[in-house]
Amino acid sequence: MKSRSSREEIIESAVVVFADKGFYSTHMEEIAEQASVNKAMVYYYFGSKDKLLSEVLAIIFQRISENLIKRFTSNRLRLPANPIDRIRLFVETHFDVFATHQNYARILVNILTIKPEEIRRLFAENPVIKKIFAEVQKAFLEGKEQGLLREIDYRQLLISIVGMNLVYFVTKPVAQVFLQFEVADERKFIRERRKFIVDLLLNGILRQPQSVAEVLQ
Repeated sequence: MKSRSSREEIIESAVVVFADKGFYSTHMEEIAEQASVNKAMVYYYFGSKDKLLSEVLAIIFQRISENLIKRFTSNRLRLPANPIDRIRLFVETHFDVFATHQNYARILVNILTIKPEEIRRLFAENPVIKKIFAEVQKAFLEGKEQGLLREIDYRQLLISIVGMNLVYFVTKPVAQVFLQFEVADERKFIRERRKFIVDLLLNGILRQPQSVAEVLQ
């Protein structure tokens, strides 16, 4: 296995620290310590915390794109043309990306609150993510035309998908402290949550919720 360069190690360490402390509360010394390098090297490669953040966000978007395009497009080729199947696949794939990279969810939500223009720019410049979201909208419109879906606002649907998929990964500390929410087996819980989100979503948007299993056959 190829070892990471110092630059790569700094970026991966920045992901961990940004996710844990948030952008404004993070100091370059902490990233250097996480990466086992001196602070001068962090500045040598990136110049400032803002530039390092830009690199981190670019890599996050690249990796999310690679995961989405690999799993969404290749899986879709093996599925029927049913639009509900495509919506379900997107929800599952989107969830799995952040379940695998939980730090990404925390970083993106944090940066959305303080530097939304950064996320907006990266989203606008990313053809893969834009294409997949367009495919989801197309599936939604097809489902409405075929009478499979209720009359609901697509924008509200998309917000609900993103919100339900990210909330656990972003708010785990809050749930543990304020809701007395303990997870003994996180892998099992994440599998169950994935299934719960898909079931809840489809039962909420299908014209006949009781026929979810039949529709997905």
